[in-house]
Amino acid sequence: MKQALQAILISTDPQTRLDIMLGRKKITIREDHRDYKVGPVMICCHIAPWAVLTKITEVRLTTLADVAQEELEADGYIDHRGMLDDLRGYYPDINFDSPVTVIKWGDLDPNSFYAQIHNIDFYAEVNGLKNTNPVL
Repeated sequence: MKQALQAILISTDPQTRLDIMLGRKKITIREDHRDYKVGPVMICCHIAPWAVLTKITEVRLTTLADVAQEELEADGYIDHRGMLDDLRGYYPDINFDSPVTVIKWGDLDPNSFYAQIHNIDFYAEVNGLKNTNPVL
């Protein structure tokens, strides 16, 4: 049986999107234990349309306190306190004992519109961002 396409919804933040397009962000930490599986995923935003395709490479169920230092740094945090403070903006009741799901993904599908370098450059330009140090 073919696996259904999964989706990870992200914020409308242009810098987060650019980091995903450039391969600098390949992880997200979500409140609660979620039923994501290794396999195809669409990372997208329904508020300000944007989407890319990739594959989930790892899913780990844990608590916020047990997120590894390497994982929180890969998601842009310096320490557990900073991660907690940021995640409270999305999940007001989250605490260090809360269950979380750590989701990691690989390189973007090269056929994704926003995985193509000229489209990444255009996206950065119209959003006033610098497209520096591309991983592509």
